[in-house]
Amino acid sequence: MPIHPSDWNLLGIHWQAQYYVDLYLPFGLRSAPFLFNQVSDDLEWVLKHNYGLQHVIHILGDYFIAEATKVDCLGSFSTLLIVFMSLRVPTVAAKTLGPSHYGFAPHELRHPKNVGYP
Repeated sequence: MPIHPSDWNLLGIHWQAQYYVDLYLPFGLRSAPFLFNQVSDDLEWVLKHNYGLQHVIHILGDYFIAEATKVDCLGSFSTLLIVFMSLRVPTVAAKTLGPSHYGFAPHELRHPKNVGYP
C-alpha cells in the first residue's frame, strides 16, 4: 500500500550518512496489518454495496467470489477486476484462480472441529 508523499517523513530513517524512506506501508509497522485489512474491508464493502457482489469475502488482500454458475462467477470476477483497476488497486495474476472448486482457506480453518489449540 503506497504511502502518501506528505507522510514519507514519518517512515524515514537516517543511517550511516544515508536517508532511507519507506514508500509503501511496511508490515513490520505495528499498525500496518490493521490498516491494510481496513482498506480490504472497505473494498469488500464497495464491491457488495455499490456493485452487487454479494458473495465476496477477503482474508487480508486475497478475495474469494462464490457464485452458483461458472458464468456468474466470471461475471463477478470481471466486475471485481474493473473496480480494482478503476481504483488502481494492484492485482497479481499469479494469485488468480478459477473459476474452480479450489479451497480458499486451509482445511483446518474451514472445519473448526479440526482446529487444535495448544
